[in-house]
Amino acid sequence: MTLKQKIYIIILAFFLTAVLLILFFIYPALKEIQKSSKELISEKNNSFIIAKELDEVENFRKKYEKYIPDLEKIDNLFVDSKNPVEFIKFLENTASDTGVRLEISSPSFSDNAKFPLMIFRLSSYGDFSGNLSFINKLETGPYLIKIQNLDIGRYQDSQSSKVEQKSEEIKSVFLINVFAR
Repeated sequence: MTLKQKIYIIILAFFLTAVLLILFFIYPALKEIQKSSKELISEKNNSFIIAKELDEVENFRKKYEKYIPDLEKIDNLFVDSKNPVEFIKFLENTASDTGVRLEISSPSFSDNAKFPLMIFRLSSYGDFSGNLSFINKLETGPYLIKIQNLDIGRYQDSQSSKVEQKSEEIKSVFLINVFAR
């Protein structure tokens, strides 16, 4: 073997040793450093988000006293499902204010809704403008109400069934969905 071949073999051995050192020691260490730095950045972002949420919670706690009246107003939009007496009084008072007679069925509850709903079947008797006024006051009242299946027709009393006596009274039958708590 010549001196030149020995030098090439030594260079090749050093080169292979360097490559093996890089592959088995330096490259895994660099991968671990990269993984750790990503985790560190993720943790910093999480801590920043948590700190921001804590600040928002503190701001809400400081302003909570200001929000109480609005929260109470929102709570009053919903009917108490266990005791809907106040809502029924509202219906009766609204009916008497608009000059219509009112019949209220017992409420049923909707199971397939996202929010608890109470369903009432109402029948109102009176002149056309009184019925419309009653419906309008229901929609603009202090409760969250959705009117469905409105049927309006001429009301004929069974006692005055004579053809000669035509009544100007209208009968409105409809379902209302009331959001409950």
